[in-house]
Amino acid sequence: MNFISAVRTVSLTFTDWSWENDIMIPLFAITAVLAVLLVRESRSRSAHPRDDAPPMWRTVLWTVLGVLFLYLPSQSPLDYAGDRYSLTFHMFQHIFFSDLAAPCFLFALRGSDLARSLRRSRIVLALETALCNRWSAILLMGLAFFYWHFPGPFNLALENDGIHFLEHTSFFAAGILMWWPLVHPLNAKGDIPLTDGRILGNIAYVTLTCLPFTILGFIITMSPHVLYTFYLHQPLLFGMSHIVDQQVGGVVMLGFANLVGFGVVTYYFMQMSATEHDAPQEALEDTTAPAAS
Repeated sequence: MNFISAVRTVSLTFTDWSWENDIMIPLFAITAVLAVLLVRESRSRSAHPRDDAPPMWRTVLWTVLGVLFLYLPSQSPLDYAGDRYSLTFHMFQHIFFSDLAAPCFLFALRGSDLARSLRRSRIVLALETALCNRWSAILLMGLAFFYWHFPGPFNLALENDGIHFLEHTSFFAAGILMWWPLVHPLNAKGDIPLTDGRILGNIAYVTLTCLPFTILGFIITMSPHVLYTFYLHQPLLFGMSHIVDQQVGGVVMLGFANLVGFGVVTYYFMQMSATEHDAPQEALEDTTAPAAS
């Protein structure tokens, strides 16, 4: 029997959910805490209405999306395939935690009564100053992603559920740090004016945050050998070879990160264009206004 005929292949269906208790229990606990916070937020806004508060439905929507983006990479077929057979699916898991779930929760927090309460805490403000500035976010996010994508820690996480949980938690935390300087969740909309200087700073920041993903994705894609040997002992998903799966996974990492970065940068350029368009109009209105008698 030759090697090729001995290789097993598997497929994936929408019914392949993990339903692992050691993950479901923390997820249910997080969901319960968020539900309580939403109820308290709704009651607080009803008792003390604010003109600058976002609509409650928007806060609920961002929260629900954040929870959804935590559940999908943790229990869905995405998790089933990524934890067992495919680096490509595993990369999608990391994207869900850092680029989808994390910003959703920050947008849910922004402008809320909870955010106003947190701003009154000196400890929270000290942590925000120390950890959530642009340079700290780039450094800590880069360290987290580079460390966990070394073959040793990555293979160990796949073999140990506790370490795997720690890995994914660190990716979610890195996503929080990465998106914080852009979303400013403790500030209401309009508290931080979006000047041209701040826009250019945000564009430079987004560009820098894409670098770790681009470098890692390039290394993983171009490697002539399978880096994550855990998968070598697993069946081939959809018959895709391990090296091809690794190459696709690397492309997913660098491609999605740069796609998100391009979208954010495009948004900021549009904001800058809108600001430049409004400035001459405001100046014209000032010059044509009748002088006060």
